[in-house]
Amino acid sequence: MEDLLQQGIVAYKAGKRIEARNFFISFVKQNPHHENGWGWMYQVSGDDKERIYCLKQMLRINPKNEKANELLIQITNSTPPLQPPTIAAPTNIAQSQAVSLKNVLIAEKRYKSLLSFAVFVEET
Repeated sequence: MEDLLQQGIVAYKAGKRIEARNFFISFVKQNPHHENGWGWMYQVSGDDKERIYCLKQMLRINPKNEKANELLIQITNSTPPLQPPTIAAPTNIAQSQAVSLKNVLIAEKRYKSLLSFAVFVEET
């Protein structure tokens, strides 16, 4: 199994990002508690949602990983927070219901995005 990780690292260093990504996905699927595997997966992630997921996996495994924590803070500060911001109290009930529905839809969309990446990692 470590061979997958090593093959991914070799592919990554050779500039074969897609090939490396495939190796890393296979590796973390078989070794979900391997902090270094998630670190390499982070390196080949296609977007911030994937990067956040990888960093959270690294911190799940090792909560004292300062670099992963710093990177997570940097990414989440440059993108909308996972929880919708607090909005000033509306002036009437209809406005209140519209704000609540909007917040629910925003949270649901973010949750589905993270869930779809998690499923993608599990299926590959």
